[in-house]
Amino acid sequence: MKDGIKFTIVVLLFSLWAFPRCVEANEPPDVPLWLARSCVGESGWDTHKTGECAAIIHIYRKRSEVTGKSIYEVARKYSAAIKHHKGHPNPWVKHLDRMGTKPKGLPTTVKWDVLKPIWLDVLAWVDTFVANPTPDPVPLADHYGGEVDHALAMKKGWWKLNTPFKNNFYSVTNPKKKGEQNVSNN
Repeated sequence: MKDGIKFTIVVLLFSLWAFPRCVEANEPPDVPLWLARSCVGESGWDTHKTGECAAIIHIYRKRSEVTGKSIYEVARKYSAAIKHHKGHPNPWVKHLDRMGTKPKGLPTTVKWDVLKPIWLDVLAWVDTFVANPTPDPVPLADHYGGEVDHALAMKKGWWKLNTPFKNNFYSVTNPKKKGEQNVSNN
């Protein structure tokens, strides 16, 4: 075979190998998948049953409206469970996928065969929620965060809303002015 033909074949084969990877790199993110990851990482495996996942996604929607960023961008910056940072306590959350494959880095003490159907249930719930959102369970909330975020929220003058959820939910304005009595500012 002549060198020119060999070169052409090599270039063609490389192009066929590389082209799908380029397309994949430019595909839009699977937003419901990232939201489901965030919900599990932020509030646990029962997040879709407690209503906390709905509250979290509504916060992302509200933040999206305020910032002009997409819900995906807001979630990736806002959610400690899915944003990039050193010393991430649960990096396996970012490896949860649509196929229910055991996530890379999942502790060996965790029984994936038990959690897999729960994960797929959370993901299906988020897919449905994104297509047809349920009402906001904490309509006065502008932000949410764990106990580690509470001091900063108080420093900013936010009002903590009393909810049954694992995370704290906050209003940036005094909700008592809106008729809400179930709040505190400490």
